[in-house]
Amino acid sequence: MFAFWSCVFLVLFACSFLYDLLVEFGPALSTPFGADESGRGGMQIPIVRVALNAAFLISSFVFIGAFLIIQRWQARPKVADFLIETELELRKVTWPTWPEVFNSSMVVIATVLFLMGFLALSDWAFGNLFKRLLLG
Repeated sequence: MFAFWSCVFLVLFACSFLYDLLVEFGPALSTPFGADESGRGGMQIPIVRVALNAAFLISSFVFIGAFLIIQRWQARPKVADFLIETELELRKVTWPTWPEVFNSSMVVIATVLFLMGFLALSDWAFGNLFKRLLLG
């Protein structure tokens, strides 16, 4: 279910971006159906008060189509079995506790800082050494 809803929210974000692009494309796509010449009035979806225009319909059809494709894709036996096996493997994992995560993170940060200092010092020392050897 997590994989399904992750894909659906990704498609929802993409369709929202598509809607914004279509609205910026021109007044032909952004003018609500039934609006007067000045662009006022027109049809709206009642509860959410979204203007019913061509950009909204195109984005909605793309979302519905992608939703159905994702649903059919994840219902295939190979994909469904893979997701079930992945979930079963993740249940076998022993996750670290927060103190273990904190301690491990501190070790990694200290190691990175030590290596950063060592490499900076080595770079400076070798730079000066070769500058003196090559340039005199």
